[in-house]
Amino acid sequence: MAQVYSMTGFGKHEVEDGNIQLTVEIKTVNHRFKDVRFKMSSLFAPIELELRNIINDNFKRGSFDVFINFKRVDSTTRFDDIDESKVAAFIEKVKNITTAQGLDIGVRPTEFLRSEFLKDQNEEFSEKLWDLAREAFPKALESLKESRAGEGQKLVEVLQDHRKEYESYFAKIEEMADTFQDAVKERLQKRFEEFQTAMPVDEPRFVQEIIFYLEKMDIHEEINRIKVHLNN
Repeated sequence: MAQVYSMTGFGKHEVEDGNIQLTVEIKTVNHRFKDVRFKMSSLFAPIELELRNIINDNFKRGSFDVFINFKRVDSTTRFDDIDESKVAAFIEKVKNITTAQGLDIGVRPTEFLRSEFLKDQNEEFSEKLWDLAREAFPKALESLKESRAGEGQKLVEVLQDHRKEYESYFAKIEEMADTFQDAVKERLQKRFEEFQTAMPVDEPRFVQEIIFYLEKMDIHEEINRIKVHLNN
């Protein structure tokens, strides 16, 4: 039997180089078409199409959520990456606007963790992140495939259990196929005798109706069709 893959799965891979740790996580669920959403820093925008094409080459359909995150593994924090001059310019601009308009607007410190307030990264740093993403992305996809294969195997086992139960009931029906018409005929004959005592009944016409009724109840054709499906 060919490998069966579920549409639901999760893949993850981490890589580390120097003081940078990068993680790629990919979640998938069923979808009629192929829908890919990247949730990552704008620093990875130049390689998004490249990564998207890798997914297109490996999967035909499904809904994909791709997360790419990186962090420093040394003693520095994200606050160390904040560009103070950008923050100062922003605060001054907001101050001028609020003063002119008579507004009172508060600013939370975490607002300055957004990318527009961070120090400009040099090209070398960006290329380092891209290389790490290129290294981790295919391995995360392999992890995803393994996850989908595992889920697919579970589905196969469930379907096989359903098939065994179906075949059990089918065997009972097939065993009764040659005898249940006789039972129906006997039951109808008894009803005929009961009606005949109460009112006159055209027996030849009644027998003709019984034959027609029993022919409609013949299930041998359906049984043969089911056997063909089960053997495929």
